[in-house]
Amino acid sequence: MITDDEEFVGNTEIVDEKVQTSNIELKKMVVFSKFLNDFVFTIVWERLTKLYHLMHSIVKLLKELYNRDCRIKFTNDPSFWHVQTLDQQFNPQTIKPMKDDILAMILKMIPHMISFHNRLRLFQLSLHQDKASQNRSPGPQQYISEDSEPRTVWIRRSYILEDGYEYLAKRKNMKDLFKITFINDLGFEEEGIDGGGLLKEFMSELAK
Repeated sequence: MITDDEEFVGNTEIVDEKVQTSNIELKKMVVFSKFLNDFVFTIVWERLTKLYHLMHSIVKLLKELYNRDCRIKFTNDPSFWHVQTLDQQFNPQTIKPMKDDILAMILKMIPHMISFHNRLRLFQLSLHQDKASQNRSPGPQQYISEDSEPRTVWIRRSYILEDGYEYLAKRKNMKDLFKITFINDLGFEEEGIDGGGLLKEFMSELAK
């Protein structure tokens, strides 16, 4: 879009009259924006793959219009860009939940079609699912499944960097809970239960 915001809204105090006559009326731009928004949504929702090459070009223009509306509010409607069909998908009574591939495409290309409230709910749900998938049980090692990585990590005080690097390099999932046990210079385990302090100490020493 080559017009600035003042030209777009037709500010008579700044924009030359000849420029105003050549610009598209604001009302028509609102209608056009709504059409583009619905058109792109239809392509994604109906999986019209033959139109994907066209959609990518339209999305660039659609984002320009959306960003401009965020600045100057030319639509005068906070929910103008939201698609009702998408908001209905977040209803607990929804019969047919949204497909993951459609949701991923919408969030990546046209997230403005989903209200901020529902995007926040999606984010919170994603955090909850990620947390549930991690091995965060504080129980002893014998109660952990065989597929889990070792719960306790032994780090020699004199070789914090070497032991730490060896352990972190081999660990598959850093989100799983693990505890640190330090080994002193005599080869004995230091007393203390890692409630988070020893892990913090280990990370601090490793970062030096």
